[in-house]
Amino acid sequence: MELKHSDIVIRVVAVLLLATLLGCLAILAYQSLSAEEHSVVATLSTWRQSVEISGLIVRQETVLSSHSLYTSVTAPNGRRAAAGDTLGLAYSSRSDLDRARRMEDLAVHIALAEEVLSGAEEHTAAERAEDARSAVLSLSADIARHDTSAMRGDALRVRSFLFEDGAEVTRQELSDLRAEMRAMRSQGESASEELISPASGYFTSLLDGGESLSPAVLANMTVGSLTRLFNRSGSVDGRAYGKLVTGSEWYLAALMKEEDAALLAVGDELSLDLSRYRSGLCPVKVVSVSFAAEGQRVVVFSSERCFAETLSLRMLECPLVLRSVTGLRLPPEALQEGEGGYYVTVDTGSSGRRCAVELLYDGGDYVLVQGTGLTEGSAVEVRGGR
Repeated sequence: MELKHSDIVIRVVAVLLLATLLGCLAILAYQSLSAEEHSVVATLSTWRQSVEISGLIVRQETVLSSHSLYTSVTAPNGRRAAAGDTLGLAYSSRSDLDRARRMEDLAVHIALAEEVLSGAEEHTAAERAEDARSAVLSLSADIARHDTSAMRGDALRVRSFLFEDGAEVTRQELSDLRAEMRAMRSQGESASEELISPASGYFTSLLDGGESLSPAVLANMTVGSLTRLFNRSGSVDGRAYGKLVTGSEWYLAALMKEEDAALLAVGDELSLDLSRYRSGLCPVKVVSVSFAAEGQRVVVFSSERCFAETLSLRMLECPLVLRSVTGLRLPPEALQEGEGGYYVTVDTGSSGRRCAVELLYDGGDYVLVQGTGLTEGSAVEVRGGR
């Protein structure tokens, strides 16, 4: 029985359609089996938008002076002193001052030598590594703040950690230091007079000549007037040994680009990133924003925090954090889009659990999210994505 031409065409078309269908099914099966599927751990992360600013710090400051030229400050910089506290000693002669300073140096060297010689026995390697890291950070902060009085002690601490198991310090050297200290003590006390704090406030022995500036100079501040203050040079009284900051707030008058300052309004609460001074973020409030001049504006900030970190600074350069977002960091492929918004699948071991999330920030190659049931350390499935 011969097939008609039309029957042959129909059968050929049917075979081709079946082959095409089977090919599509094979491709889909292959893609399904070969699709990359894995899980990632959600980590807490912060994204910040910031601009670099430079400004002048102004505080309510009282200069402390002594009737003697020979003074030794014992109060640590950055500490809050109460009225009547002893800040240091005034000596009647240069020789008395030199002797007192030598005894201070001996006390520091003896303490460090004892620490070095006992370090191998009393501290683990991890503890010594952490102590060394802390010492280096303290010295770095001293240098950034130009705190020369604190540099000496912190530099000696760093030096002590360069010695391994006391190899550079012998017990004989420690004995000699102790003998010198006993000999100096046997000479009796040097003639001295206590330096008393007249009020409560934050104390520092660092003077820069700008102590006469008060918050009143910030009223109606313009770009021109602030620029003149930047170039101002002040003098320091030869008998001054330190100062007290007595106000409850300190101020930063900063020059900002006109377009950056336009984002700010009086009352805005922001943060200064003082990481280079070893204090992290410092909350500040916008007090005033000046009119624009030469493409710049003066923005005055105030803060009730971070007195100790900024006490030795007059000029401050740091990032101003305009916006900050903290959330759980994931690759964008982890996000799935449903009817109610985004969700992720949390790997629970035996099965996956859907968790609705809010997209806080899209960084392109990562996203920051938050959601009930999604915590730091959660294992989140990654496959396909939005």
